[in-house]
Amino acid sequence: MFFSGDPSTRKRVDLGGRSSKERDRQKLLEQTRLERNRRLWLRQQNSAALKIQKCFRGRRAVKAEHFKVRVQFYGTYGNCCQNVDRHCFSPDSEFLRQLLFFFNARNAGDFAILVETCRLLVQFIRDSGDTVSLFAGRDYSSNHALVDYRVKQLAYACVEAVHQNRNQLKEQLLMKPEESSVSMTLLLEAVVSLIDPKLPWVCNIVGYLLQRKTFSLFREIALIWKESTKIAASNGKVSSLSMCLPL
Repeated sequence: MFFSGDPSTRKRVDLGGRSSKERDRQKLLEQTRLERNRRLWLRQQNSAALKIQKCFRGRRAVKAEHFKVRVQFYGTYGNCCQNVDRHCFSPDSEFLRQLLFFFNARNAGDFAILVETCRLLVQFIRDSGDTVSLFAGRDYSSNHALVDYRVKQLAYACVEAVHQNRNQLKEQLLMKPEESSVSMTLLLEAVVSLIDPKLPWVCNIVGYLLQRKTFSLFREIALIWKESTKIAASNGKVSSLSMCLPL
């Protein structure tokens, strides 16, 4: 049979290499792999979305609970702690539990409440000279777990509040302990009172502060304080911060 000139009718000759069946098999495997990867990617995206939603709902629930407890706190103890007395620092009082639960160093209202709490704390300690009985009542041994927890949380909250407001209130870092009407001095005086080496909980408190990397906060506070030390030296001042740092 003679060639008609039509290439479509020309017999194809297999020159070797992969067969069509093998090529189809490789193509199917590649499609399967891509589909599997796509399903895996979708599962990962769905899982990440669920985690984000769960985290968001959790944060929203915590924020709502903080607001609820804060309102209860205001109703019981007043917006400026005007209803607070010595008994509020005892183990059976809800004062510190509620305050430490909702406290946010970035919240101006919470900061003011903490400062007033520290003012009352320093005043009560000076009046009685007994820090342990103020927090533990008559029997520290039976309440030591709760007392230690509250004291270490309060000490950390004070340091966190000073750190958060170090730039706005940096001039107060130079104040002497006698000038105890300013916010930073009250917060630092409270910390010094709570980590007095004579107190039974001091090891637990210092260990907790180390665990929370509190001394990195002190370092950043000290950098702000260092900018104004020449002024303090010229005035002969010994600030509350300089008394707190060696501890």
